[in-house]
Amino acid sequence: MRYTAPMRLMPFAIVALACAGCVSNPPLSYEALIAAMQAGEAVDAAELRTAFQATPDFPHRAQRLAPLERQAMRFVDEEPLRTGPVGSAILDQHRASIVGHYALTKFYEYVERTDAAEEHQAWVERLSAAIAAGHDGSEASPYPVLSAPEALAYLRASGRQPVGSIYRNSEERPFTMVVAAAAPGATMQAVHFDMEPAYRAAAWQAPGQTLLPGALIGHLARQDDPAAQATVGVFLAAQDRLEEAIDWLTASTRTGNALANLALADAYLVSARRLEAGPAQDDFLALVRQNYLQAIDAGSDDAMLQLGDLYIDDALGEGQADQGVALLRRAAALGNPRAHLYLAQLHLAGQHVEQDDAASDRHFAHAAELDYDRAKVLYARFLLSADADREFNARAYDWIAELAKGDADECVAISETAAATQTRPCPAAEARLILAELHARGRYVKRSHRRARSWFKSAVAAAPETAIIVNEVAWWLTVTQIERLRDARYALRIMDHVMQRDAAARRQPAYLDTWAAAHAANGDFDRAVALQREALREANDQGLTQVIEELRQHLAAFQAGETITDPLVP
Repeated sequence: MRYTAPMRLMPFAIVALACAGCVSNPPLSYEALIAAMQAGEAVDAAELRTAFQATPDFPHRAQRLAPLERQAMRFVDEEPLRTGPVGSAILDQHRASIVGHYALTKFYEYVERTDAAEEHQAWVERLSAAIAAGHDGSEASPYPVLSAPEALAYLRASGRQPVGSIYRNSEERPFTMVVAAAAPGATMQAVHFDMEPAYRAAAWQAPGQTLLPGALIGHLARQDDPAAQATVGVFLAAQDRLEEAIDWLTASTRTGNALANLALADAYLVSARRLEAGPAQDDFLALVRQNYLQAIDAGSDDAMLQLGDLYIDDALGEGQADQGVALLRRAAALGNPRAHLYLAQLHLAGQHVEQDDAASDRHFAHAAELDYDRAKVLYARFLLSADADREFNARAYDWIAELAKGDADECVAISETAAATQTRPCPAAEARLILAELHARGRYVKRSHRRARSWFKSAVAAAPETAIIVNEVAWWLTVTQIERLRDARYALRIMDHVMQRDAAARRQPAYLDTWAAAHAANGDFDRAVALQREALREANDQGLTQVIEELRQHLAAFQAGETITDPLVP
């Protein structure tokens, strides 16, 4: 049915008549809300928080609150009797302070005033709900808070123990704090907090000046803020100013900042590796171990993983691999997906543990179940490998099919570093490669060379600058024995694109070998011979003796005007 213009206008006319005498009510001021509370009226916690931030002198109020809130969070654990006066002083200035109510909850619990404790606990729950409304604490959706102590109080109130923190800034959010926290028996999670009001309050102290986040963090570090000290230390370490970094990180660890312990262990490890073997190096390595152990005592599963890796690699002395495996198992028990992956690979190789494909399968699957994209890819690779006597299954296929739908724009362009060419930064591209191989081999799905080629090309479309992805696709389409699957011209085009742009890829013998094979498959044997000789030179220079014989065989084939086929590639 078509509606005429008058009928479409009728609802608006009704609304206009109904609201003819309406007047928009502005939100109540903070003082008005406090007066309503004193009169016994119910006040919305979120509205009270918003009104406090809207007060004309909010920056000044925030500055006065900062030292009181820091004291309150310190007294909660160390001197609970002192939380009473401090909590009251906080609420005198900010009735919607979760820190003040949390401190008084703990005070009244300590002195066994159950009724008063319950009253403040009710406010803690209402304020927690206001902070969490519409947010999940992820990097994309951080919780909005007014201060660092408010973030810590929110976590403590939700049953999570914060054990470390650090600041970050971006164009979108000038001032955020990341807190490492975990519930009992659970793995640590990074919880993000948007602290824009704190940044605004600090900017008030510098009228007429542009306050950069780095300047604020430096100011906070000098005020003994452990998150700021850790942030400065990490920044200096990235600038290779290790002595200064160690000083700031050490200061941060004195308050129990486990994130600073992790960064400090890394700084000491870099320093140790620059020294000759001897007492000085041993001292640094002892500090590496000490800081990891302190982070582990705080519950850091990442510290368990990293120290375990060092033990297994004999980086801190020989004969500690068993301790390393034990640490990996502790981290895996806490739900650390990378620890599960590490154990899966150890069982697969039979290194320091019993060779056990079934154990590998379990650990790969556990890591994937923790929604770790890399684990989903590696689990599928494990099931596809020739050495694994296991069928590809529906769970693995569903994971890979979902990853393959990922936005190609999220794939990270590879920088020109040797390490970068050995990484796979794009789960979507990796998943499309696996789907291509499944269709090429007829594993789990019906064999289809047309779909295989389509998935191979889709993988490259997702990551055209990623040498490791491009190389794998080019190798398949160049050396396959199946005519309907081969596409040597396309393979050469994508290899030309990467190898002419990526200096690090140009030094990889495997990539040079593929590039040479693609030239040979397109009839350019002179270029193939030249590139294969380049591959041999790189392999010799890098000491890659295990590949030299195969590279020589390929060179002989190109010199004889022959192309390469790989019997492992159908």
